[in-house]
Amino acid sequence: KQTAVGGNIILTSSMAGQTGAFGFSAYSPTKFALRGFAECLSMELAAKKSKNVNISLAYPPDTKTPGYEIENRTKPEECRLISESGGIWDPEVVGKKMVNEALSPNPSFDIYFGIDGWMLATLTSGMNPVTSLGDVICQVALMGLLRFISLFYLMDFGRITQCCHDSKEKRKDISKSD
Repeated sequence: KQTAVGGNIILTSSMAGQTGAFGFSAYSPTKFALRGFAECLSMELAAKKSKNVNISLAYPPDTKTPGYEIENRTKPEECRLISESGGIWDPEVVGKKMVNEALSPNPSFDIYFGIDGWMLATLTSGMNPVTSLGDVICQVALMGLLRFISLFYLMDFGRITQCCHDSKEKRKDISKSD
C-alpha cells in the first residue's frame, strides 16, 4: 500500500520576475522563467492527482542581504532609483513568510510581500493556479483599477530613466566642450 506523502515546493523568483525593469535585462527573464516552470509543474502534479504536493512561487522584494549590498555597488542609477521606490525589506520578515507558506497545509501559489507585491501579483496573475477564492475575487474585481494605478508607476519609472539619460547626455556634452 502506498502512503500519501507530500509537501510544498517553494520556488524563489523576485518582484523583478513579474515585470521588466531597467537594469535587469539579464536577471528578469530568468525569474520570469520560474513562473512558467511553476505553472507547468503545478499542472503536471495536478494531472497525476498529486494533491499532496503544492507548488508556490515567492516574489521577494529588495531584501537587505550581503548580495543586495554587492549588487548596489554596480547598479545603474536608473535601476537604483526605481528600486528605492519599493523600499528595502528585512530578510527575517521575507524568510519567515516563505517558511510559513512552506509549512502551510494549503499555501498560496503566489507568495508576495507588502501592498506593492500584492498589486503586482494580482496584475500578473494571468493563468496561474487558483488557490484562494479571495484572490480570484480581487483579481476579477480590481484588475482594471490596479492596471490604472500601474500606469502611474510606469510613468514614474519612465520619467526616472529619461531624466538619468538626459543627465548622462548633458555630462557628455560638457566633457566634449572641455
